[in-house]
Amino acid sequence: MIAKGFLIRVGVLATLVLIFGCAGEPYVLNAEEFNRESKYFVHGYQDRTTVQVCYHKRKATPAAIQELAVNECRRYGRAAAFSKTDYNVCPLTTPVAAVYECIGPKKTMVGPAERIGS
Repeated sequence: MIAKGFLIRVGVLATLVLIFGCAGEPYVLNAEEFNRESKYFVHGYQDRTTVQVCYHKRKATPAAIQELAVNECRRYGRAAAFSKTDYNVCPLTTPVAAVYECIGPKKTMVGPAERIGS
């Protein structure tokens, strides 16, 4: 009985270490990247109104997350404005999504980077 409980605890601990130890670097989520039926599959995005940056709190800084969003929106001549945090779109190794709106040209960055980490 003790051995079975011990093995369960070791298994749970090993799973947690694997999940949190393999947390990846932050990245811009392209949800339709591998969907061959998507209109974005062949030509990519021609314009973006939102950017989702997936990250793990232990592997990312607010400045790095913000930089990814700013650079992605800039590719389309827009500025990034922090919108919200979402926990339902990214995979388990990078479970948090910082959602940014890509706002019209000639606008400046809105929202401090500190809001991301809260």
